[in-house]
Amino acid sequence: MSGFLAPQIMALTYEVDTNFERYVNLSFPFRVKIGRVWFTADERLSGDFGDDWEREVRLGGIKTRNAKTTGDAPSDFAPFFGGDDGRYGWDDNLKPYIWLGYPDARPEGQVVQGDPGWGSNDYNFRSSAGVAAPAGTPNALFGQSSREYAHVDAAVAEADANNPYWDNWGWDSTEEWTEKRYKTDQSILNPDEFLSLFVFNDGGDWSEYETTNDENYNVGLAPVTIFVEYSAVAGPDDSSPVRIWD
Repeated sequence: MSGFLAPQIMALTYEVDTNFERYVNLSFPFRVKIGRVWFTADERLSGDFGDDWEREVRLGGIKTRNAKTTGDAPSDFAPFFGGDDGRYGWDDNLKPYIWLGYPDARPEGQVVQGDPGWGSNDYNFRSSAGVAAPAGTPNALFGQSSREYAHVDAAVAEADANNPYWDNWGWDSTEEWTEKRYKTDQSILNPDEFLSLFVFNDGGDWSEYETTNDENYNVGLAPVTIFVEYSAVAGPDDSSPVRIWD
């Protein structure tokens, strides 16, 4: 007898700092595939009613792993949400997004819920769901996009071409990046990889963040909850060979 095993969902507590520099790291002792990622917030992030309600936020993600080449900086890195064939490429349209403006003006797909239970106009927000950059090939591709290989299906090649290249802070030039760059399926998280998630401002007036409040209630950094859907996956590690540590 066989059945469907639903993906697991992990909830991560996170506080949005004034400079949007905090992050939370996620890793597993086994190989997983990351599915949808989204987050929730309340009006502590949006501020009080008024001009501050033009605020917008997105959830960013960076994957890191042991450097492929001895002598490079300790970790290779790549954007989790999209990208292109350029260095440091990403796609903001793939990132979870919350509009913190007036509910009636929210974009399609945004969810806003009121909470009148406390006798006030408290609001809660849920972001859109984001997914990792698409990739079609199971193994790392070094040096060039897979769309240049004739034996790769066109749809697979297009998906992999949109997957960002891995980079390394030790690569001082575009020429070195071009020589050493490689691709993997960003939705796969191997045991030697970390996924760093963070919320950043993407519009609006944040000058009063951390001091705006609802009648002196809920002052300070705003908490959000990040949800990560994942499933354990079988098969060999498909990332590139890890650095050999001396």
